[in-house]
Amino acid sequence: MKFGLLNGEALEPVDDRRFPMAINYPAQAEPPLRWIMLISRVCSLVPMRLKSEMWNADVDFDLAAFHCQVRLLLRTLRQLTEACTAFFLLEDVTRMKFMPAHASNPVSDPRRKTKDERQAVFPTFMLPRACAGIVLKRLLLMPAQGSQAQIKSQVDTELKKFGACLSPREDLHHAINFWKEVLRCVEKISEQGLEASDLLNDMRQADEFLEGKRRLFHI
Repeated sequence: MKFGLLNGEALEPVDDRRFPMAINYPAQAEPPLRWIMLISRVCSLVPMRLKSEMWNADVDFDLAAFHCQVRLLLRTLRQLTEACTAFFLLEDVTRMKFMPAHASNPVSDPRRKTKDERQAVFPTFMLPRACAGIVLKRLLLMPAQGSQAQIKSQVDTELKKFGACLSPREDLHHAINFWKEVLRCVEKISEQGLEASDLLNDMRQADEFLEGKRRLFHI
């Protein structure tokens, strides 16, 4: 959010790596596509449980590009954490006594015998796959037709297309709950006068759209 990545605006690809023409990526996203892109980007940050390591769905280029930007931020956070630690240790080497004894050993080092020792010493800032965002985006883009029973059948059919997902409905609930928490945080930030009113307006409109789809699709 601080770097302006948390929004529903269409991303601008670099000149030498344009999006494929076949995906019809918009130059400018208008509602409801703007809301769908914002919701799916936020929800894509929540990990989804998979039956195997293979993700057998189509690539979503918007979410893939969004995750490339987020990955750069997370990598920078890790490097900043390591740099700050190195600074404090070089400033006073006696502080090494506060570091774990295995801190300088690689994770694969056999001297790391216990489970705790095999854990990373520094936060890894791992970026999850965008699965939750992809599944939710597919549902939000799906046109609702017919009776409630027919709509439910359409939703079930769409979810079955993601065969690698262990429990797509339950994981979507977790992702939507995360969206609600992000919205609550933005509301608090806006109340403090930290210039988040534009983002808050977008998120509130997107949340109204999402709630309408949840009632219609029973998700």
